[in-house]
Amino acid sequence: MTDFRNPTGIFVFLDEHPDSINDDWMVFCSAANPAERSAWSDLPASYHNGAGGFSFADGHSEIKKWASASTKRGVKQTSSDFPVSVGNDASDIASNGAAGFGGGQVAETRLGFHMDSAN
Repeated sequence: MTDFRNPTGIFVFLDEHPDSINDDWMVFCSAANPAERSAWSDLPASYHNGAGGFSFADGHSEIKKWASASTKRGVKQTSSDFPVSVGNDASDIASNGAAGFGGGQVAETRLGFHMDSAN
């Protein structure tokens, strides 16, 4: 774990939405720019009652309850409409410093905005 500066904040595995599984990585931005927050290129899963699971480099895991309707998309069995616009509610993808999903540094991100014991 000494290879990671923040092993509690780096997710290693996550549930990905079935419609966006097209490769072996998770890309949250659509323009190869980590600061871009208008669409999901790959969508995290929400099939656990509107939530998705994440495991982190230190070995712990978390369930993130999503807030935005665009993140809680139903399974359509097609990826033809990706990237998915975040619409008017960017709370699930918006940067929140080091605690944001994107946060600007993919290797140092922590899943979920407003992540606390209540989520």
